[in-house]
Amino acid sequence: MKRFFKLLYIKFILISILVIGMSQVSYSANIITSTAYGNITSGTTIYYCTNSPDDNLTGFQPSVTKIFAQGTNSPLFSINNAISPHSAVIKPSTLSVGTAYDFTYNGANFTVVITAPPTLTSAANGTICSGVAQNYTITSSVDPTTYTWSRAAVAGITPATGSGASDLINETLVNSTTAPITVTYTITPAAGCTTLSYDVTVNPTPSITSASTASVCSGTLFNYSITSNTGVATTYVWSRAAVAGISNAAIAGQTTSNISETLVNTTGVPVNVIYLITPTYATCSGTQFTLTVTVNPSPTMTSAATGTVCTGILHSYTITTSPSPTTISWTRAAVAGITNPPGAGDSSSISE
Repeated sequence: MKRFFKLLYIKFILISILVIGMSQVSYSANIITSTAYGNITSGTTIYYCTNSPDDNLTGFQPSVTKIFAQGTNSPLFSINNAISPHSAVIKPSTLSVGTAYDFTYNGANFTVVITAPPTLTSAANGTICSGVAQNYTITSSVDPTTYTWSRAAVAGITPATGSGASDLINETLVNSTTAPITVTYTITPAAGCTTLSYDVTVNPTPSITSASTASVCSGTLFNYSITSNTGVATTYVWSRAAVAGISNAAIAGQTTSNISETLVNTTGVPVNVIYLITPTYATCSGTQFTLTVTVNPSPTMTSAATGTVCTGILHSYTITTSPSPTTISWTRAAVAGITNPPGAGDSSSISE
């Protein structure tokens, strides 16, 4: 009976090994296969990512037969190929993360580097302005190495897709919307076995949407609210140069979203005043905008300010002004001793 249980126990162990070995081949999260890596030839280097030196390297076909310390001809051990005639399960405690080992595989000598999964050491995210070339240099924990990178299409971003084989991403992305858009780059280091991600936010280019022209009377307060396509998050800087015929001194470096000034025209003709406005969203500046304000002069009477007429005789008076022509309206209040009721008119001639 004792012998029976001993044999049963040994059989259970053998079955367990077989089941575990096959499940490792089928379901291991960390697998190197000839399918994944193509035809392995002498001189090939494979990077196997793991944070545990006891992870399984499985799926070599027909099988890895020997494993060597790198640069030596002395095998650390030979692999028992009994579990499956077409795959090898390697779980030696001597395989350390960060170490390279030489293998023989189907007559070819190649290297497997046991490495921790790579991480970015350059920034994982960044911000750029629409239409401005980015300048992002990829660095990672597995440097020195080479990189390939790509990005998928994102609505609102042109060019539609992008890719490269360099440690420098210097694409110019254009955001055609009025809101920030995040673009994700997938980065693949050659010395590694997983991909990395870099997210870049592409801010839109602001532009002024309020009117480009206005008019105001000399000596009257001018109010103008600046608006843009990127909304209330936009900031502004505006200035106004000195203009002949306008008594106001030049002004610069103003940061309000409202222009409020009383401009005085000292001439008898309209004078244009130019405001230059630059919108900024986040750190991204838009095209400088020109606002043209026409400052109309205050008209003055050039015809006589006093006159004399006999009672009951028609009074004819022609109003003249500077500048001319000017739209004129006039009124007259009731006066004690004058029988006429109050009078008014909308012409340059008074005839009563």
